[in-house]
Amino acid sequence: MKQDVRELLEQYFETFALGQEDAHADLLEPDVRYYGSLSGQVMKGSASTRGVYRGVRNALGVTELRPLKWFGDYPELAVLVQFIGIVNPDGLPVEAVIHFEFSERRRISRLGVFWNPGPFRA
Repeated sequence: MKQDVRELLEQYFETFALGQEDAHADLLEPDVRYYGSLSGQVMKGSASTRGVYRGVRNALGVTELRPLKWFGDYPELAVLVQFIGIVNPDGLPVEAVIHFEFSERRRISRLGVFWNPGPFRA
């Protein structure tokens, strides 16, 4: 299962970088739950996650989610990610930890984005 989950997330990052919204959405459960720590919002369902996808790609200008460090294994895994295409006000790369949970169908069932991941860099 560990390899399956790693391959699934590699597809998740690849489909985002290639701008393949439908293929990206197919990796998620239809009732996926999303949490964004900046907004504090919890959203549910593929329509909500498609909105997040479009907002990150189109409104923020992120072109790639580059995995830097992996933590954990099935059924939960977290990845320190660099957001390519944007920088913070100091001109430094924007990073966050994305926490993933997986269903038995080997799809992403929950994800949370947690900004300011300083302690995870060490």
